[in-house]
Amino acid sequence: MYMAGRLTDATGVAIDQKAFIQLAIGNNAAHDKVQFFGQNREGPDKMWPAADDRTFMDTGQGLAKMLPMDLVVALAEAMLNERRVERERILEIAAPFFK
Repeated sequence: MYMAGRLTDATGVAIDQKAFIQLAIGNNAAHDKVQFFGQNREGPDKMWPAADDRTFMDTGQGLAKMLPMDLVVALAEAMLNERRVERERILEIAAPFFK
């Protein structure tokens, strides 16, 4: 979504890379990073090493290039509008993309 310019701040302006990294990697991905690396590498300052953040982000961006972006947008819009999206709803949204 970030790479497509679809993530915006409260005023509707697309967020820049620094803001994206702070929000996505710094604040919201701690559990995902532990799963990815197989351990918690958070330092005493509550920050992960910058090299780990870069590896995690680069890998995510590589995977994102393989995803059907229209499906990602449709799922993101459903989550935004419906707040909770159950498995059945996800399958319903995804069905047209896998025909």
